[in-house]
Order: sequence, then structure tokens, then C-alpha cells
Amino acid sequence: MVPTRCSIILGIVVLFFSCQSEKNSTPPYTVISGTIHDFDDNEITLRSDTYTAFRKIIKVDQNGYFLDTLSVPKWNRSYTLYASKPIKLYLRPYETLAITVNAAQTENEITYHGKSQSINHYLFEKNKIKTAFYERLGKNVYLFDESTYIQHQNLLKKKWRHHLQENEQNLPSEFVMQEHKDIDYQIRTNLGRYQPNHRRLTKNPDFEISEKLNRQFLDFDFDNPEQFDKSYYYQELVMTRLRNSALESLNSKKIVTPNTDATLNWLQTIASQTQNQAIKEILLAHSTKYHVLSDKTQEQKITYYDFYLRIAKDKSLIQDITFSFEKAKKLWPGSDSPTFFNYVNHDGTKTSLSDLKGTYLYIDIWATWCGPCKYEIPYYKALEKQYRGKKIAFVSISIDRPKDSLKWRRMIDDKALPGIHLLADKVYQSDFIKAYHIDGVPRYILLDPQGKIVTHNAPRPSHIEAINALFDRLKI
Repeated sequence: MVPTRCSIILGIVVLFFSCQSEKNSTPPYTVISGTIHDFDDNEITLRSDTYTAFRKIIKVDQNGYFLDTLSVPKWNRSYTLYASKPIKLYLRPYETLAITVNAAQTENEITYHGKSQSINHYLFEKNKIKTAFYERLGKNVYLFDESTYIQHQNLLKKKWRHHLQENEQNLPSEFVMQEHKDIDYQIRTNLGRYQPNHRRLTKNPDFEISEKLNRQFLDFDFDNPEQFDKSYYYQELVMTRLRNSALESLNSKKIVTPNTDATLNWLQTIASQTQNQAIKEILLAHSTKYHVLSDKTQEQKITYYDFYLRIAKDKSLIQDITFSFEKAKKLWPGSDSPTFFNYVNHDGTKTSLSDLKGTYLYIDIWATWCGPCKYEIPYYKALEKQYRGKKIAFVSISIDRPKDSLKWRRMIDDKALPGIHLLADKVYQSDFIKAYHIDGVPRYILLDPQGKIVTHNAPRPSHIEAINALFDRLKI
């Protein structure tokens, strides 16, 4: 049951919304609250399951309680709350939702309160049906032959339909109507994913599905802007078709041009295969924005941006992508590096980027929990030893949470990690990390003695030939 404080606040929020409704001025907000038991962190992250990103960090107090007011898009209702493990949520504008969950439980039961509680409970049980169904199969579903795979998908669809029928009377009619469509979208998406996943798992790149299954997947309206706005599962279905087309196109192009740019091929696929202009604009904008802010090269980002401008017509989206491109240009070679101030040093002192000027800096952004980061450690140690005494310093900045600082210090000591070791102040939300658009680690940055960017995406230590060539060119 939701704790008393949560119930009281939820009641106040509901009353507030009710009073506002009487005045015909309901605020366009969604209120989410709850308690997470056995949770040792001070924040959770809420993300939208959609191709136009929504991300919100929500503070959690020492008792595991949280409360936040969100302005959520009217067309997007599927979200994931990350609190030790992902929790799927259905959120609607003008409504409230409160949850109680135990983060330590493997099969964490969730209690819902609020106007959307029946929908969230239905979806929670629906996901359990899928999980149990796949567990009983005993192996990866994509390893089955085509006929067996289709039988399994039809059976899952039947189970989901039955679950919906059992709960229809407790669910809003609008949701029920959309859920009938969403179940079909999910099964159809699964059918579309069969060929590329079967090829990958069986290591048989020449495997082809039957014409019957291919028609069953493709005989569909993939250009419905209303459903694209309403349904995450419709979006996934559209994206599955585009991914399949892009993969086939890329494979054929690589026969002729081995160095074909996969990202440009993806943008070209969206542009050529999407007939509805509104959907095309959204997908192109989302992908272009992601890649111009990624660790791609300057030349690649210019190519993606130019391609986008040739296709796009939506002025507001063009403005947003142009703004992102201008942000990306701040990381061009020769630009002043973003800076950081008073990061905690492994030796207990505080260090700012300005303290390190006067020599080249090879900066490693990493974390103790990051597997690829730990893979690079022996190569990093060897690289530092190779260039020790030369005009370059090796700086490691961890994005571990402050509460894990002891774990961070112990790993540095236990593995005898060389160089300067700093702890970022706000994990991924640290200004320095955000300025470099880092959303995954490890990432390596090279700065010159004046603090200007040589490259915001330097070779990894394990790519020894590339990094030696770069350092030789700079006469380090």
C-alpha cells in the first residue's frame, strides 16, 4: 500500500486538478509520485519510449519517496522508469499516478494509485504474460524455424487478446480501442524482426523468410501519422521496416563501396521509404540530431546536416536541428574545450581543467561499472608508460556517482591506474560531460597545451596504431 505521505499528497494533487477543472483551466501536467523500497540511490530517470526523446531525472529522498510534475506530450504515453531495474509506465496528461515498488525484488510487484492505475496494472500483467511465455520456450525465440516462430507469435497474440478481454470492463474505452491495435502492431513487429535476428543467431546471412511471411509483414499502412503520434508500438513497427530496408540497402552498397557510411544510408532510407512527410520529418530530425551530437567526425556531421536540410520542410524542426548542429560545431578541432572546476582528485585535492594547461591532455571518460572501460585498462596503462615523460598528461574522469567514490578509489589503487584521476561532480549531468554530448563510456578526448580541442573522439588505448599515428603527427 502507498505510504500515508504519498496518499495525502496524491489526494491534494487530485483535489487541485478537480478544482481547476471546475474553473475550466486544467493545467497540462502529469503528476507522478511513489515510494521505492530498498533503494540506495537519490535519483531515478524517466524516459519516453518514443523516437522524439523525453528524459527527466527525478530526485528520491532518503526514504525512497519521490514526487514530480511533468509536462508530457499528449501523443506519447509509454514511458520507462529506471530505478535499479526498468519499470514500464503509462502516463497521460492531466492525470496522476502513484506507485510503490521494491527495487530489491527480482519479480517486483508494483502497486498503482491514480486515474491511470487500471491501465498500468493491465500493462504490468501483460508484460508478465510475455516474460513467462518466452521463458517456457527454453531458447531464444529467433532460433526456431519460421513455421514454429509464427505459431508462437500467434499463441502470444491469443494470450494477450484474452487478457485484454478479461480486463476490458475496468479500462477506458479509448485505451481498449488502441490496445487492440497495439497488440497487432507488436506481433507484426515481431514478425518483421525474425529474418535479421535469425540470420544473426544462426550465422547464416543468406537466410530468407518465405514470401508469405514477407507479405504478412509488409502488407500494412506504414504511413499513418495519427497512429504514429498515438502509439509507441506503431512507431516500433515503422522503425522495424526501415531498419530491415536500411540493412538490406547497406549490405548491397558495401559490395560496391565497402566504406559506405551506415548512418548516411539510414537517413537515405528514411527519406526514400517514408511517404508521409510528417513521419519522415520526425524520424529524420531525431536521427540527425542524435548523430550530429554523437562522436562522429566533423566531416560526417556536416554530411548528415546537409542531407537533412535538403529534405526537411518543418521550420520548427529545422531550427532545432540547426541549434544542435551549432552546438556540435563548438567541438570542432581548434575550438576551446568546455571546462570543469574543482573536480575531486584521487589524492584528496580539487582540480580544474585550467590547472592542467601547458601540455597535451589525453582525457579518459570512464566508470568503474563500465565493462568496455575496464577492458581498456591494460592498454591505457601501457600507453601511459610508453609516453611517460613526454609532453602529454593522462587524465581519467570517472562518472561514478559520489556515493560510489570509495569504490572508485579502491579500483584506482587495486589496479595501480596511472595518471591523474578525477571524479565528475554530477555523473552524466556534469556540465563538462554534457558539453561533450557524452551519453556512453568510454570516451577519449585529446586537448592541446592551450586547452583547445584536437579531437573530441580520440582513438581508444587499444587502437594502438591509430593513437600512435595521431601522437606522432602532433610530435608528442
